[in-house]
Amino acid sequence: ATGAYGVEAKAAKKIAVLRGKLDVAIEAPELQFVDGEFEALARVKNVGDAPLENVDVAAQIPASVEVLACDGSARRNVEKGRVYWTIPLLRPNEEIVFKTLCRLTEKGDATFAVVGADQTGLTAQNETTVQVESIAVLAMRVNAPKDPVAVGKECVYELVIENNGTKEATEIESGVFLGV
Repeated sequence: ATGAYGVEAKAAKKIAVLRGKLDVAIEAPELQFVDGEFEALARVKNVGDAPLENVDVAAQIPASVEVLACDGSARRNVEKGRVYWTIPLLRPNEEIVFKTLCRLTEKGDATFAVVGADQTGLTAQNETTVQVESIAVLAMRVNAPKDPVAVGKECVYELVIENNGTKEATEIESGVFLGV
């Protein structure tokens, strides 16, 4: 400020503004198989220097994924495919991880998303995609005759191949080696 006769006064003060900053991530394997189970992890962290209060977290679960279990105080909305959590207080540099046990029900890409928001409107979001493949899972067994067979007599062994997977098995080759 400037006054009469050229008198000047200056004042400066450096102040620190403290504020929370929200960071969210969702972790899931890059590749899984149909009917496979895994844990999706929703990570929520305050990377700021002030606490965050009443942080709401919502995870969007793809329609091709069945939620088997959730930890914490999770609330589920099956129709919308969402899982919700609330964090009353998230201190600076504190991270909370929520686990959701999932089972994949069909082939294709499954995109998981997570959104976090606090009571002041601060938000963060993230997503990840799991590539879901189907696979043929073959099992083979040999059914032998129930009764003994005399030397020189003919007998039949049955070779059974089953596909317990979720993908059609093609071009299957099998062979039998009988040791003497």
